Amino acid sequence: MNNSENDNLDLNLLNGLFSKAKDPAQRFETINNFSRRLMPEWFLPMLNDTARNTYYTKMLEHSVKDKVVIDLGSGTGMWSIEALARGAKFVYVVEKNPILIQYLEFIFKDHPVKVLGKAFSELKASDFDHGQPQALVHEIFSNTGLGEGVITAFQKVSELFPDHSLTLFPRYFWFEARVFKQKPFELSETEKIHLKDKADAYYELIHSLGVRDWGSLKGINFSDKEVINLMFLDLNKIEQNKSYDLKAIPIDIAPGHVHHVYLSFKFSTELEGPYFDTLFEENHWGGFIVEFYISTAMKAGRKYLKMKLNDNQLFDHPRLEDTP
Repeated sequence: MNNSENDNLDLNLLNGLFSKAKDPAQRFETINNFSRRLMPEWFLPMLNDTARNTYYTKMLEHSVKDKVVIDLGSGTGMWSIEALARGAKFVYVVEKNPILIQYLEFIFKDHPVKVLGKAFSELKASDFDHGQPQALVHEIFSNTGLGEGVITAFQKVSELFPDHSLTLFPRYFWFEARVFKQKPFELSETEKIHLKDKADAYYELIHSLGVRDWGSLKGINFSDKEVINLMFLDLNKIEQNKSYDLKAIPIDIAPGHVHHVYLSFKFSTELEGPYFDTLFEENHWGGFIVEFYISTAMKAGRKYLKMKLNDNQLFDHPRLEDTP
């Protein structure tokens, strides 16, 4: 296919994309068909995540008309497109990936959009020269919730707009844990060798595992487990240069058992929901498992699972300690 045919195909795929009359589901399908030729493959599950798309569409539906909007970490540009279709006056698209920047500049070339091809940390007040932003939509989170620097990004927002009255979509963030104790576990010979010389009698069977295929968790029911709130953030009140740390997870350990800790996050525009809660939705970002075995050499009792939070991003390295 030559360049002219490519251009015609692109124009046909983009035709009507920004129309309010177009059903959002059709809009996502169009973005999917167009972007799959240009985008990294990890965007495809996001584009096909119906529950997630519905949540964001409802947030923007009646909230951005005649407003100047920032799309922070735009990726495929789908929320910028949705904002324009819902009557946004102007959109600042922020994205640092060079491949995505070219794509975004192409699809928005005839629309009231400024593509800011830079990292959050590089943004300056002078970049926003088409009107003071009034609303901000973001999706800067990974399967760990914190893995793309949501705290760092909003510390930058507070620096750029210290007296801002931005409406954030979404605004509130929760990071939660649920603990599940499985039946006694029979170690393999290899695992016994690994465990043999551990002074703390603690052997981590599987490192923290990013989970997107919730079907693999059907054998583990977390629905009746206590929710432990590890972190709550109002993104509109993130302070500059402040360290935000996770709380320790209390676990009553049982020697000879495998323990699972499921960590998930949720976002909302309101304190009382509706939530973007990833716990039981398939094909969502938003959770991971820490799985570990407690040797029969360790005494039963209360321990505290801690994880590193470095530069506002969650790192694995879970560890059991005696105190919170």
